[in-house]
Amino acid sequence: MSGGRIYSVGYEGLDVPGLLERLLQSRVEIVIDVRFNASSRKPGFSRGPLKSALEAAGIAYLHEPRLGNPPDNRAPFRTGDFDTGRRRMRERLLGESAEALERLVELARGRRVAVLCLENDQSRCHRQVVVDMAREAAPDLEAWPCRSTE
Repeated sequence: MSGGRIYSVGYEGLDVPGLLERLLQSRVEIVIDVRFNASSRKPGFSRGPLKSALEAAGIAYLHEPRLGNPPDNRAPFRTGDFDTGRRRMRERLLGESAEALERLVELARGRRVAVLCLENDQSRCHRQVVVDMAREAAPDLEAWPCRSTE
């Protein structure tokens, strides 16, 4: 693994122990939380408790809101207009969030990094664009889904 590995994980349908199991099985070293707002109605998944649980398991945590999907771009993903949502997210990552994307790529070089959001299905989430653009910036990065079995 010369270029590093980037995983994609959604916590929908999981509890914190289930998420930790997936991350540990994949030997993830850093979780980059790519939610615009790192809060959740689901117990344990807001920034503070999630960070504590990850760090207790030996996994670093970083919230990167600039890689999050802003409220004005959520409707296309909810309604299934994924092309529009992805196009807008791509524009964000090429513009105001370019530095955050570069930071993600640098963190992923030589390490196992997971980008985290709610949506279980990456194809229905802005996280897909984040992973795709990280790989465009660094083609040597491997991209993997973070599942309970690898």
